Amino acid sequence: MSQPDGGPAFPGMWQQEPAGNWMWETGMTLRQWFAGMALQGIIASPKNHSIEVNHKKVYVTSAEEISQAAFAYADAMLQQGKEKT
Repeated sequence: MSQPDGGPAFPGMWQQEPAGNWMWETGMTLRQWFAGMALQGIIASPKNHSIEVNHKKVYVTSAEEISQAAFAYADAMLQQGKEKT
C-alpha cells in the first residue's frame, strides 16, 4: 500500500518536454509541502529536534532522522485532516 500524499499541493501546469510533447505537471504533493514546512520549524529550533514516538520523546540528530521527523509531522497532519472530513 502506498503512502497517502494528499494529492498535489499547488495547481498544476503544462510543461513541454524536450521531444516537444506537452505533459501536465503537478509538482510537489501536499505531504511534501507539509514536510518542508515542518522541516523549517525543526531546523529553526535546534533545542527541539525531537518527535514523540509511542508517547516517548525521541531526539533526532542526523539529517536523515530530522527528515524522517519532518515527514512524520506531515503524515500526522494528513491523518488529522482525513479524520476531520
